[in-house]
Parts: sequence; structure tokens; C-alpha cells
Amino acid sequence: MIIRRPTRGLGDVVEAVTTATGIKAGVEALAKATGRDCGCARRRDKLNQLVPFRREDDGVHADQDRTE
Repeated sequence: MIIRRPTRGLGDVVEAVTTATGIKAGVEALAKATGRDCGCARRRDKLNQLVPFRREDDGVHADQDRTE
């Protein structure tokens, strides 16, 4: 079962594309074989921070609490 979370920004899109194409699985296998972290989560979070998606209906960033 795939649990989807809201797309917060560009990093989430890059992660979805690399997962769908199999690139992520290859990178994770290489990271496991070499014993080094691939940095995927850190890169995803940084891209989400740099290029967040805004909701056009209310101007609230996707990662902000709607009750504010």
C-alpha cells in the first residue's frame, strides 16, 4: 500500500519521478552497498524549502497550518 502525503514542493515531485522511474531504487541499492547515505531526504527537504508550492485558492503554503 502506498501512503501519499500532500505535495509540498519541487522536492516531492523529484522524489515521485525518481521513484516511478526506478532511479530511487537504484540509488538506494548503491547507497546500501557503499554504506553511505544518498542524501535523498535532505535534498528533497531543501528543494521543498527553496521551491514550495502555493495553494492558489487561499495563498497558504502547503506546509503551513491552515488554522493560522
